[in-house]
Amino acid sequence: MKLIYFRSAIILIVLLLGGCSKTPTESVESVESVESVGTVDRAEFDKLHQHIQNELPQVRSVLISHQDQLIFENYYGDRKEQSLNQVRSVTKSILSALVGIAIHEGFIKDIEQKVVDFFPDYISDQTDPLVKEITIKHLLTMTSGIPYNYTQYMGWVDSENPIKEALEKKLISEPGAQFAYNDPGSHILSGIITKATGMNASDFAKKHLFDELSIDTYDWPTDPQGNSFGAAELTLTAKDMLKFGQLFENRGEWQGKSLIPTSWVDSSIEVQAKGGAPSGSEYGYLWWVSTAGDYKSFYAMGYGGQFIYIIPELNLVTVITSSLERHFEDNKSMVEQFILPSILKSTSLQ
Repeated sequence: MKLIYFRSAIILIVLLLGGCSKTPTESVESVESVESVGTVDRAEFDKLHQHIQNELPQVRSVLISHQDQLIFENYYGDRKEQSLNQVRSVTKSILSALVGIAIHEGFIKDIEQKVVDFFPDYISDQTDPLVKEITIKHLLTMTSGIPYNYTQYMGWVDSENPIKEALEKKLISEPGAQFAYNDPGSHILSGIITKATGMNASDFAKKHLFDELSIDTYDWPTDPQGNSFGAAELTLTAKDMLKFGQLFENRGEWQGKSLIPTSWVDSSIEVQAKGGAPSGSEYGYLWWVSTAGDYKSFYAMGYGGQFIYIIPELNLVTVITSSLERHFEDNKSMVEQFILPSILKSTSLQ
């Protein structure tokens, strides 16, 4: 395991892998740089580290960046820096970014475009007429009305044609009427990317996002039709999850280049739907929208307690990966209990 702390003008840098080019997640190397991003109280991070070891055996890694600098990085259990993590529904938030890019690039008209425009072959006389009213926005906000219980994930994801199966269902509500967490809707968005761009979400992400972020170690399986699974199944390293979080913390900009339109990032993390189970927070475009203390926050969450948690006002990004034996929603509580107090204390000492 490795732990990186900053305190006052003292810098402890632990590098297990050398030869890396400068990126926003690389450790700071000078007193001046540390002072420019603020100092962090080492004692608070000692408490966090001990709390994870003593109380959170499910946690596999925690990475924290403040003002684009990596200030805490620790791996637990069998995880290492290069380990790939099943990020589960964090996949959805990455897919949301890809939809925004596809609209910006002109592959998709806008969020009001109807889903049936992309899948006319799946519509028949037996199709629920309300299905024809579902828009991309309804899928992004999980207000499509497509019936689903997330405990049924394995049965649905293993079907011969998950998108066709979802569109054959009778809706439980009028599109736009209510929030209901929905894996099939996210996967339909992945299919829309395939139809609109001629590339599945994995290939589209590589060209427009992953290569730009130097994300080259990942896996994103597909359904029988070749669509990358939009609800889950993506695997990433914790550091690459952090890069994605930093990209959103910086409103779509990476090393001086705009990868995601700022307007899309802003809309994605605004409240677009009331939200509800399984996390209980309000909802944007495949992002959960909440608060941490007195600060607006937003987060990507995956089953088991995988989190990319962002507090934009403090330029703070936290990544948590976890085991998968059950869902550990409380993993994110370490943000308010340990991480936020440390940052606020450090800021007050400047």
